[in-house]
Amino acid sequence: MLARAVALLVIVFAIVGALDFAGLFTAADHSIHSRWYRMGDTMGSSRKSASRVVLVAGDAETFEEFGAPPWDANMLASMVKSISDAEPLLIAEVGHERLFHDVDQLHKIADDDEDKPEKQRRVDRADLSNVMMQDLSNARSPWTAGGLEQGTLDASDNSRIREIVSRAKLDAIGDRVPVHWMVPEGRLPVLPAHLVLSGEIDPHAAFAQRVVLIGVTADEYVHSIDTPLGWRSSTEVEAHALAGIADGVLGWRPNLAMIYGVCLCLAVAMLWVFERVRGSTASMIITFMIVSVLTLDYICLDRGVAVLGAARPLSVLVLVSASYWIAQAVETLSGLGELRTRVLREATGEPAVDEAELDEGFWDDLAELGASYAMEVVGGEATSTIVERPSERWRLEVRASSERLDEDSHAFIEGRENFDLRRAPFRSAWLTMRASWTTNILPRGPRYGARKSLLVPLENEGEMFGLWMIHLSDEIELEREEIETLEELGRQMAGAILRRRERSALREQAGEARLRDHLETIVGGLRLMHDEHRWALELLEQLPVRAIIATVWGEIEFFDPRVRLKLSREYPNLFSDEDDSEKNLRVVIARLTGKSLDEAHGLMRKVVRDGMELELEVENVNPDDPVVWMLSRIRSKRGIDLPGFKPAVHEHILLMARSSAPAKRHETRSGRILKVLGGAFGRK
Repeated sequence: MLARAVALLVIVFAIVGALDFAGLFTAADHSIHSRWYRMGDTMGSSRKSASRVVLVAGDAETFEEFGAPPWDANMLASMVKSISDAEPLLIAEVGHERLFHDVDQLHKIADDDEDKPEKQRRVDRADLSNVMMQDLSNARSPWTAGGLEQGTLDASDNSRIREIVSRAKLDAIGDRVPVHWMVPEGRLPVLPAHLVLSGEIDPHAAFAQRVVLIGVTADEYVHSIDTPLGWRSSTEVEAHALAGIADGVLGWRPNLAMIYGVCLCLAVAMLWVFERVRGSTASMIITFMIVSVLTLDYICLDRGVAVLGAARPLSVLVLVSASYWIAQAVETLSGLGELRTRVLREATGEPAVDEAELDEGFWDDLAELGASYAMEVVGGEATSTIVERPSERWRLEVRASSERLDEDSHAFIEGRENFDLRRAPFRSAWLTMRASWTTNILPRGPRYGARKSLLVPLENEGEMFGLWMIHLSDEIELEREEIETLEELGRQMAGAILRRRERSALREQAGEARLRDHLETIVGGLRLMHDEHRWALELLEQLPVRAIIATVWGEIEFFDPRVRLKLSREYPNLFSDEDDSEKNLRVVIARLTGKSLDEAHGLMRKVVRDGMELELEVENVNPDDPVVWMLSRIRSKRGIDLPGFKPAVHEHILLMARSSAPAKRHETRSGRILKVLGGAFGRK
């Protein structure tokens, strides 16, 4: 378990690291945060603002009244005079587009005022230099240093934002500052410039002890920038960034080591949960953790506490969940393959030898066996040919003929190209699943004599695997009972073909032979993610065994519905209201064997204590469907994690039933023994 968990974590974090290196998480976090800002703009923010930054905007109405930018120094002097009387912290022009000509002309305006003495003019120049940042022309604009990148602006040394922050004595900042958008957008104080110039705004109420930013915002004169609040001017972007700094919202960002540490804790917690819960409970926990990560990211961003980023944790949660369930499905399918191989081997009594050796000479042996069957039933000379129908195809393929059939006749059959199951002479056998006569298979003439062929379907549970062609002389006549005997033998031969296909599919895990069984198994395995109990029942129904599983104390935890139906039919008094036979394995064993409860308990103790596998002595009520009942012990490292089972129980008793019709042994031409099984246990 620990090794698998470590392997899953290594794979998950390797994928996350590769995606992080490609820059996908940075872009994803920026997209998520943009959505949070838009949501805040709609719902309203819970964070309060000190409103220490105010924007004097050159909007469309301002330019209609005072003309297009840039304005001359006289207009600038008039605006600065209106604002500076309120003693603001700082006046600065921001944005990529200029609202005024060179602000150095303010000195010239102060010097040209002849009504004031020289001393006063020097004081005015000093005041203008302090309140209006005239030397910002030498500071680097953020729009010449990359602009708005992933929601941040340049604030390195000699940058305009750093100069403004330094002179206004705001909080310290790094080389790049995140733009913390004021949402709703109306929370950013914006005053039209034409109202300031016309004196319609009280300067003391609007500008006292504030950072006053001046810039162009009219769409006609700016290149708009795509922001979470829509298309905005560069002036508004800088205003939002400086407003956030003034409010102390610096957006603490955890480093990658901290982020990956949290992601690792989440991944370990998820694996711990998955080992203990399943199904809808696990889905609810995954959903809760995803919602919690998104909620925490939104709250921290909205309140300005931190810029966490939800992309990495979310990807870890999704990848851990997906990889865990994929690993579970692969492990289940692998175990199913091993179980199916074991059951088929034990059911047929075959030794554990190389499966490829079992297929050697299969068709020749089957054709020889068919000839032996035919001669035994007919009581005279007979030969046979085996024709197979490949899975889901109509064209028949000649596989082998018995040695008694002359080579020319076999070559004649093998060389024919019209062996289509839907056409004569095979159509009748295909439609009715009964044997039919034909004279169009073998060559006729004085050399060969008059011959005919009986086409016997090789059919198993309604599926045709081919035809058994029995070649006889025209003089031989068969009774209806003899033909029915040959049809029953054909069904047994079809069972041999079916088991060969299953062995081939299990060995190669591919190919066209009997893929339907494996597709059903894969579909069943995928259901494990949704409903393990139902999937387990469907899996058990596909195996040639039926089972009852109980604890070592005899408490039945799983009762195969097929077993209960079969037992209730063959043992009418087995289940009654007077006892708890559906809950206690002792009662079931006692009724099957005719022993007492104490003797049944002794059998269970022998299985648990000695680890033996016992074959119960049970009288079969239905002689046409003989069944062997096996009692054995099963152990699991972590219990059976399915509804109805106690998770803390690691040892169980298995009462298993399988068909045990005696196999008919036939010596083939190659010297091997071919076993043909009968019995119909488990058929609906």
